[in-house]
Formats: sequence, C-alpha cells, structure tokens
Amino acid sequence: MKPKVTVCMAVGFVLAAGLSGCTPDKMEFELYTSDIRKAGTAVVEVPLRVTFSTVGEDTDGSMLKASKVAKRYLGDKADVVMSKSDFGDVMVIKCTIPMGTADALKSYLASKHRPIALTVKGDSVILNPTEHLKALNQDLRDINMMFDIDMPAKSTVFRFIGDMESAPEITAIAVFVDKKPELLFHRKLARRASVDVDFKGDQASVYCEIAPQFIIKF
Repeated sequence: MKPKVTVCMAVGFVLAAGLSGCTPDKMEFELYTSDIRKAGTAVVEVPLRVTFSTVGEDTDGSMLKASKVAKRYLGDKADVVMSKSDFGDVMVIKCTIPMGTADALKSYLASKHRPIALTVKGDSVILNPTEHLKALNQDLRDINMMFDIDMPAKSTVFRFIGDMESAPEITAIAVFVDKKPELLFHRKLARRASVDVDFKGDQASVYCEIAPQFIIKF
C-alpha cells in the first residue's frame, strides 16, 4: 500500500469558497494502476491535492464556523496550507478520497461522509459528487448564502503511475497530455511509467460539463 495523507478536504473547500469563487483551480489525483484494479473489489483511498486561488479576508468569523461544519462530515484532521500570490492567497489541500464500485462506496460513505468519490463500473472510472456534497453545501449556506462548492474543477489531473508487471491501457476523451489537446487519448502504462491526463472544466472547454472519467483495460 502506498503512503497516503488523510485530511479533511472539506475544511479547505469551504475556506476557499468563502474567500473567492466556489470552483477549485486544480485537483490532482495520484492513481496507481494496482490501486485501480483493487478498487474493482474493495474501496481504496487515493491521494488528492486541491488548489484554490483566493481573495479577500474573513472579517466576521464565517470561515471558522464553516470549518466546524466541514469537520462534522470528514473528521478533525486537516492539512490546509495558505500562501500569498500577486493577486491574493493560494490554498493547497492534501487529502484522500474513496475509489470503488457503487455498492462498495455506498457502504463506505455511510460512515465516512466524503463529498466526492471515484466510481468504478467495469472498465470505467468516473469522478462523481456524493450525496454528502449536497448536504455539506446546504449546511454551508445556512452560514452564508455564498458558501457553495461547484464541480468540476477548472483542471482535473489524473496522474497515472504504472506499478504492475502487465501494462494496462488508459483511454480518455477530450483531455490534455503534455499540454497538448487529445480528443481520444490511448496509452499503455508500463511499470514505473507515469502520465498526467488533464481534464479542463472551465467554460473555455466545450467538454466542461462532462465529469472527468477514463477507461482502463487490464
């Protein structure tokens, strides 16, 4: 099992939502091919790094209230790092989210209220919000009507890392690889090889309403 950092993702989400927009600038997933295969039979927690650009200041304590709400959903642990940029603040959150079949996730999410998950269905894997994202948003709006989390992110990157003797094939539609657009991306991922596949979720992309997803053939 690879080392993973478990944190309360929603804490960072709500802080950023209150300070700026509601859409993450970037979400970066680290996906080992063996973990994807295992997720077909059991839930696997995969690392996620989320980046927000923020502006403004929390002058009335709303962020503290929102973080307490978030902890009710995802626990007390958090790793949220703020830094300054030329136009405001940058927030980086490290966390894990579950990946598994719909049935396995249903059982997992009954006790661990993660707002998003990677759902495995046969050869396909798709990033979906869960019912807990709706509940979290409702609680946040009780604090401030501007508090809401929108998906997908402006950029969703799946970093695939090969760690199997075989070389499974990754397929994705309408993505960027090495900063170049790929309408239909195919690649076999040998052991120790890696590739970053970027799904653009901003309004500049005609595919922005499609949830980030891929197919893997073992």
